[in-house]
Amino acid sequence: MSFEIEKKFKVLNYDSVANLLENEFKKINTSVKMGFWWTENEDPWCPVISDGTHKISKKNIEIINKLTELKIPEEDFQFIRLRILDNQKYVVTLKNKTLVNRIEQNIEYEYECEEETFRSIAKFLSEGFYIFYYNIKTTTLFTHNDVNIELSKFNDLRNPYLEIEVTGNNKESLEKRLDEILKLFADYPIVEEPENYNKLSRNENARTLENKKLKDYSKEAIKQLQEIVDFV
Repeated sequence: MSFEIEKKFKVLNYDSVANLLENEFKKINTSVKMGFWWTENEDPWCPVISDGTHKISKKNIEIINKLTELKIPEEDFQFIRLRILDNQKYVVTLKNKTLVNRIEQNIEYEYECEEETFRSIAKFLSEGFYIFYYNIKTTTLFTHNDVNIELSKFNDLRNPYLEIEVTGNNKESLEKRLDEILKLFADYPIVEEPENYNKLSRNENARTLENKKLKDYSKEAIKQLQEIVDFV
């Protein structure tokens, strides 16, 4: 488990921000991430853009643990995310997210796993759960000591985004560390953005999504996932 605190910004000039980051921080790599957010939902006929409550309950975490070697803490989570990096790395993430003073403060459990494990979880989820959001994210990662800095473009959003993230076990020290690092970005062409990517995407794509039901959106997303990992 890690405690994750991050601040997100809308990027107004991608090239300018990219150049500033390359001059000031250590560049690690660029990767393409396909992410699929899953939830339990008793009403698959609800509009996908509705503000529903998402949950993966303890009983289903217990089942996933029996199917795999992950040993996830058996408690309720807001969602489970399956992510594929560069078509070759498989990551399972469970989160409980909160927003405090417009800063995300999250409890996160993340596991890199073998494709077979990933496939087993995807098959289980596809048989009774729904994908409420998915995206393709191209991210360039920079670091500054213990801070991760991600500059990303998305397939479903007009603007790029900058995320500045610290992780650890001491909430107070992480908040202090984030406050310190944010001072370095005062002159960047960026604007604070407290909304999560799911909400941003729903807002930007409301016209396309307004008549789409959760079950239909999820069916399309599962098809996208199956093109990369065959779990039928």
